[in-house]
Amino acid sequence: GRIHGTRSTYSPTGEPETIEDWSNDRLNGLQIVFQNGEKVAEVPYVNGKRQGVEKRLRAGTDEVVQTITWSQDVRHGPSIVYVDESKITDWYFEGNKVSRAEFVEKRQ
Repeated sequence: GRIHGTRSTYSPTGEPETIEDWSNDRLNGLQIVFQNGEKVAEVPYVNGKRQGVEKRLRAGTDEVVQTITWSQDVRHGPSIVYVDESKITDWYFEGNKVSRAEFVEKRQ
């Protein structure tokens, strides 16, 4: 049968690994990723492909330590790492690392 609805996966020790929303055999919605039982990422999917802003979290907290922007399963836009009070931004255009100016120029 087809996978449809919420699917949870677990490690051999019984800790959660993922909670995923599925529609017609494709990830469609939010995938929540766990490590050692702690939530570490929220990844948005549309029709089986990463789409939107993925959030990486400090384990056991809701503190965002990284965001990655996806378009059709390819990095596209800013990827930001948060360190203490500052942030480091890398820009991607269709999967290739570019400068912010190149991203703005290519997008037009």
